[in-house]
Amino acid sequence: MLFPSYYDLFDVVDSFNMEKYIRNQHTGIRSTVENEQLTLSVDLPGVKKEDIDITFSEDGIVKIACKRYDFKQDITQKYSIGKNWDTSTVEAKLEHGVLTIKLQKLEKSKPFKVLVK
Repeated sequence: MLFPSYYDLFDVVDSFNMEKYIRNQHTGIRSTVENEQLTLSVDLPGVKKEDIDITFSEDGIVKIACKRYDFKQDITQKYSIGKNWDTSTVEAKLEHGVLTIKLQKLEKSKPFKVLVK
């Protein structure tokens, strides 16, 4: 076939797991680590703060669940942060459609120098 069909193109794209890529892009989750603090930013336009539920599991997974009334659907997003973060110091705020979650690094996870005797 000289010119591939429209559907053949998606067979090639599917081999790169494009669906997962697109799904991750639409979640809008961004993470940064600066000064021993993890910041997660999640785009949640059209969501009220009282409709957001954030939970942390023991295996280092953050689950963000919320209701989007404009699309009449519930959204659940999961993000792995690992076990090096102190969930007792978590701060979360919703501002202009962006949820920001901040956590401090656990003391036992911070690097330290060992003196050799």
